[in-house]
This record gives sequence, C-alpha cells and structure tokens, in this order.
Amino acid sequence: MAALVIAGVVVVVVVVVSRNPQVQKRFWAQFSLMADRLDQLVTAIRKPAVPEEPAASVKPGPSPQVPSEPPMEKPVSDQDKRKLEEVLEPKTPP
Repeated sequence: MAALVIAGVVVVVVVVVSRNPQVQKRFWAQFSLMADRLDQLVTAIRKPAVPEEPAASVKPGPSPQVPSEPPMEKPVSDQDKRKLEEVLEPKTPP
C-alpha cells in the first residue's frame, strides 16, 4: 500500500515538473542545492577532523613476551576417567 502511495507521489511530481518551466527551474535549483549539501556531508564524514600521526613517529616499546611452548594441560585424574567411562559406557544391570 505504501509503495503505491510513493509511486503516485513520484508520478505527480514528474508530471508537474515536466509541464511547467517555472517549476522545473525551482525543482532543479533545489535538487542541485541538496546534492551539494549531501556532497559536503559525505566529504566531512570521510575526512578525519584531526590529522593522524604517521606510524613512524610511534616509539617502539619492549616486545611482548610470547611463551615458546603452550601451557601444559592438567593431567586427568583416575576419578575423572571413571566418570567419563560411566558416561560413555553406562553399566547395564545383570
């Protein structure tokens, strides 16, 4: 329903603008003004407000310590092994 209303409005605007030269001038003037404002807005958004410092000016600090070996896993206890076996292979009643 909304699409039909929008399409109707577009058709009316196109018909009115195409028939009247006075309206054409005002329409294209407004359209041009909106396009210029939109262009300024996009340019302002893309351009950073504060210039970024070059990466070369960053002072190198000490490198983070990276462990050469992965941390050792905790050994599995016998009790945990039994619980795991019970879950995987439930005891069947005799």
